[in-house]
This record gives sequence, structure tokens and C-alpha cells, in this order.
Amino acid sequence: MNPIPNTADELLLKKFLGVPDAFPGSLYTSEAAGNARPLVFSSQILGQTIPSSADQLGITTSSTPSQYIYGQLDSTGGVYSYKNITTQLTSTTVQTTSQILIGTIWSSSSYPHIQKVKCTLSAVNPGVSYRFSDPASSITNYLSQAIPFNFDLAGGTYKYNIVYSNTNNTITQSYYVDTDAGYLYFPNQGDLFSTVLDNNNPILPIITFYRYNGSSAGNVVINTNSNLPISLSGSSQASPIILNLPSTLSGAYNCSPITGSAVYLDFSGGISNSSYIFYIPNCSSPGQIIFTSFSVLSNFSANIATPYVISPSSSSANATCNVIMVVTVYNNMYHVALSSYNTPDITPLTTAEIRSLSPSQLNSLTQFQVANLTSTQITSLSSTQINSLTTTTTRLFTTAQTALFNR
Repeated sequence: MNPIPNTADELLLKKFLGVPDAFPGSLYTSEAAGNARPLVFSSQILGQTIPSSADQLGITTSSTPSQYIYGQLDSTGGVYSYKNITTQLTSTTVQTTSQILIGTIWSSSSYPHIQKVKCTLSAVNPGVSYRFSDPASSITNYLSQAIPFNFDLAGGTYKYNIVYSNTNNTITQSYYVDTDAGYLYFPNQGDLFSTVLDNNNPILPIITFYRYNGSSAGNVVINTNSNLPISLSGSSQASPIILNLPSTLSGAYNCSPITGSAVYLDFSGGISNSSYIFYIPNCSSPGQIIFTSFSVLSNFSANIATPYVISPSSSSANATCNVIMVVTVYNNMYHVALSSYNTPDITPLTTAEIRSLSPSQLNSLTQFQVANLTSTQITSLSSTQINSLTTTTTRLFTTAQTALFNR
């Protein structure tokens, strides 16, 4: 790479390449050590799903708007902007005589964190830059967090539509939308947006786009409220335990061990496209998780007919099985995925327990349990028990231990 004469251009290019610019004019491969790539804050990471196509949002031209935005057009030195911005749900009634309708919002029922927005922008630098509102104010700059026009590469369903406020005709100027800052730019000096008045009204751009209005990764928290763990006892098919999912955030929850042979569960609440994790620990005996009424899609067939079976694999009464249950709210349904794993028993077996082991229980011994068998316990094994040992289980015994077989 040849050195770039313009030091500002060189700085930007080296920043893009991820290297410092400690020695202007030098090759980027010879620069000082350091990683100059931008850091990303958790608040900048979108925490909820954006569908690959806007067609999945279910917003059509006949959809009822969820919100109308009003403002008072103000002019200071030829810069037209809005003040006294207010919103009102599902009403086209102008709130005051000095306010005009400047924005309409549609919300998706299946993806409530995605909005379709149509709004008239105000001028920052007339002809060059526009935005909805000042980001430094308390009013949301709706153009910020706009979904990129090319998010759907195949169908182009997220493309922007920008028209003149006086004619509703599509603009012909070259433009660029900064979806982070929430600005619309007309960068070519010979191709600036017109600011000519039409019947004493300013000509402003009206843009229609899709916007992310959900939580960021930094807002997804683990719930550690004092009312946890959630009790999983005392349920029946007629009276299942209702796990009430929060309406704002995803979360992780601790549950109590399951008591009895089965627990009946159902869900309520939650927010679309959010997941909730439930940790069910210390299931020391076989049991079942049975779901009572909702539609379920999962990697296990979890419904009333085919309950999820909890199976501790260790033979000891002290063995435990832990269950992870992930509940996702999607398309107005609860989708459940279940997985379990056994905790190795750290309690040595007693001689009485050893003598009572069936062949299947004997072949379920953990490495810890085998290592802690005493010589008295090993010699107490019957020939039937020893002959039932699989090759895998036999390998858990040391040479000194196997020498005690049948003695």
C-alpha cells in the first residue's frame, strides 16, 4: 500500500484496517502495535430478532396505525424543525390548532419490537441534512435505529421510500441514511435537496422505513428476585403450575427440585421473540414434566400425551438430574426445548447399597463411586453381579480392585 498524502484520509483508512496511525505516511503493515477496531457497547447490540423479510411483520397498507405524532413547525433562520412534539394513540384528531400530523407508526403484532414509520423530517442544514428530532432532546429521533434498506437482500422489503412533502413524488437526489445517528444526508453538493417554499410551506422529505424499537443486549438481565426459586410442587393436570413470564425482558429463573413423580406446567405472559430459561435442579428420582394446554414445538415432543421424562442415571439414592427448560415466545405460541444432564454422585455407596444393586444399576456407577469402593464392598459383590459388568464398567475398576472379584 502506498502512503496516502492526505493525513485525514490516511487516518480513516488505517482506522478501517484496524491499525494505529502513529507514523503518518508509513505503510499500514509497519504501523505501531495496537488494535484500532471500534469497540461495540452492549447498548448498541440489538437483543431481539429482526425477521429476514418485512413481509413477516404482517403490516399492510390497511393496517391500523398504533400511534400518531404531532408537532409544531418552527422556522429559525430558514431552518424548519418541529417543537412541542406529542403523540396520541390511534387518533387522527389534531391535538391543537398549531400542530400538524408529522408522523405515523404501525407496530407488528408478531414482532412488537419492530415498527413501520412514516414521518416528515426537519432540516438541520437545509438541503444537506435532515432528522426527525434533536437527539439531545427528550423526543425520540425515530430515524435512529432504522433497519438498513438492504437487510432483505433478496426481496428488498426493507427499502426506504422518500418523497417530497409538497408533491408526494419520489425524490430524485442521491441520499444516504445514517441508521445509527438517525440522519438523512444529501452528500453531493450539486445534487442537494430543494428547500424552496411551496405556497409558503417548506418542502421537506417524507420518509417511510422500518425501525427497531426493542431491547438491547445490555437490557437482557438474569432475574434474581427474592421470590425465587420457583416452587414446582403441588401440581396436577387439573391444577397445573402457571409460570408467568415477564412482559418486558427475557430472563433466567431457578426452580425448586420436582417433588413427586410428575409436575404439570403451563405458561402465561411473556413478550414475542423472547426466551426464558428455567433451571430445575436436584431431581433425585425418575419423574416427568407434563405440559397441559398450549401448543408446543420442541426438540422433545413435550405435550400431555408424551411428557418429558427425567432419568437420573446413577444408581445411588443421592444421584441428581438437572433439567434446563427454554421457553420461547414466537408467533403467539410457547415453544419449549428441554435438556437434562446428570450430576456425578459425590457420595460414596454403602455396603448395603452395593449388595442391592441390580445389573443395570451396577453398570451405571460413576468413576467416583467405583474409586471409593472398599475391599469389603467389592468382595461382597455376588458372582451374578460381577458377570453382569460390561466392558466399559470393568475399565472403571483398578487392577487391585478386579483382583478382589469373587474372593
